[in-house]
Formats: sequence, structure tokens, C-alpha cells
Amino acid sequence: MGMWLLCCLALLAGAVELPPQARSLLDRKYAEWRMAPSAPQIESWFEQYMPALRPNLVFGDFNRDGRTDYAVQVISGGKQHVVAFVASTTGYSMMPLSADDPDPFTFLVIYKRGEKDFDFEHMKPFRYSADALGVLYLKKTAVTYSWSGKQFARREAPGDEEVEAARADKSR
Repeated sequence: MGMWLLCCLALLAGAVELPPQARSLLDRKYAEWRMAPSAPQIESWFEQYMPALRPNLVFGDFNRDGRTDYAVQVISGGKQHVVAFVASTTGYSMMPLSADDPDPFTFLVIYKRGEKDFDFEHMKPFRYSADALGVLYLKKTAVTYSWSGKQFARREAPGDEEVEAARADKSR
């Protein structure tokens, strides 16, 4: 079965799983890893609005090569790690993106290619040129990871309240 068909079946089934090869890569790097737990409120929101995804596992095409890539949030060694898996013809490349203190209110989202967003650093709207990964935090600024050639570029993605607070501080 093609990867596209498998993803469609996963969407219809209401969940997606991390491929075995990606799990094996996690096993090698992160001792006794487990999927990061999410707060019940976050789980409920995903069940209602994004049933094909989970707060700790998303998929998309980060590098626009037509293959399904994944990102997970796992707990290992007392840290909550966000790790991406970029597909190739020979399997997956594992790319660790962040390691934070565990927080059940931190979750992953996917920004689809063509989706509108706003760049607060340059104060202008833009559209994603490929699927991008968002890591949303309760107590700190969200982060977006977008593919940039052969790796991910990290960009802070402040919310409206953070932008307004920064503007207020600047005017003082």
C-alpha cells in the first residue's frame, strides 16, 4: 500500500501511528521513551477538532517531497523532547528539535502548506510554503519549525497577547 493510502486510512480511522522505523530510531536515542501525556482539556480539544491527530504526534510533508513526515513529543530522561522524522526513499532521518521540562499543556500542531499566518518579527502576513510544525506552550512563546533546505528553521511565533504586551513595553 502506498504511503498516501495509508495516511488516508489513518485519517478515516481517526488516528495515525508512528512508523516502526521511526519508533526504532527513538528506541536507540531516547532510553525508555514514552509518548508525552497531554492535559485532558488538550486531549478533548483534539478529539473534537482534529481527530486524525494527537497532541503528541502529527504528520505532514515538511520538505515538499511527497513523502509523509512525522513529528512526536516524547518523554525521556526527565525531559519532553520534540523530534521530527523526515522520510526519504531509504527510511527516515530523525531530527531532534527541542528538549523542555515536561508540561502536559504543551502540544504539537501542523500548519498546512498554503495556510495563512503572520510574521510578528517582520510584521507581515505570509503563507506556509510547505507543511510546518508548531509547538504550542502554555507558559512561553510558541515555536514554529519550517523546512529550510536540509534542516528545520526555528521561529518564535508569539500570540496576540504577547505582541500587545511587547508593544505596550516599547511605548513606555
